[in-house]
Amino acid sequence: MQALASQPGFRIKHLRITAVGTGFEPQVKQTGDRLKSFADSINLSFSFNMVIVEDLLDFNKDVLQLNPTEALGVFSSYGLWSLIAQQDRLESLMKVIKSASPRVMVVCEVAANLNSPDFVNRLTEALFHYGALFDSLEYYLDRDDEDRGIIECMYLGEGIRSIVGAEGVERVIRHVNVDVWRKFFMRFGMKEIGFSVSSWYQAKLVVGSFSSGSCCTFDTNGESVIIGWKGTPITCVSAWEFS
Repeated sequence: MQALASQPGFRIKHLRITAVGTGFEPQVKQTGDRLKSFADSINLSFSFNMVIVEDLLDFNKDVLQLNPTEALGVFSSYGLWSLIAQQDRLESLMKVIKSASPRVMVVCEVAANLNSPDFVNRLTEALFHYGALFDSLEYYLDRDDEDRGIIECMYLGEGIRSIVGAEGVERVIRHVNVDVWRKFFMRFGMKEIGFSVSSWYQAKLVVGSFSSGSCCTFDTNGESVIIGWKGTPITCVSAWEFS
């Protein structure tokens, strides 16, 4: 938002963000209030809309109230992996997104294949991935920190139990790497595009501001950016155009 507000020679007229979800309405509203407050502080014309549906199969383009004079971008942050086990809903969501004709779709997902049907392969990937996450916590939170306990128990712990101790419908945590997403997105006519030099510069500038910045690594897979911890892939950020 700050970058949009400070572009030299081109000031954005209005920024509208629409959050789409199937729950957590109070939290989404709270996020919208914080964004509105920040937009006001930098004098950016801004509005926030919220679309909550009970089932993603009920989600359609009409509920977005799109304005044909606006440029549309889609941002999905760790939102697609939860639909891997619900292919009908994943397919339906992608069809709606494509029908909305966005200029770009940016996707953030886990950069590990934790959905292999082979248990040994899945376990090996999980060991490296979660090992890096636990190691990164050492740099920021004490071992007796309450927040760290919540992260390790509720999020990391549940993920580990699901990946290595459950099968079938009981295995709810399913992550795949960008190679798998790339094949899936091709079915919807999506073309992978790269990031600008300024984006790379800003990312490295932010990472460098932390004392542990040297532990954070940047690599590429095709046009996608792989963010890692001491070389172990953690997150993949990719950008796509629809043909």
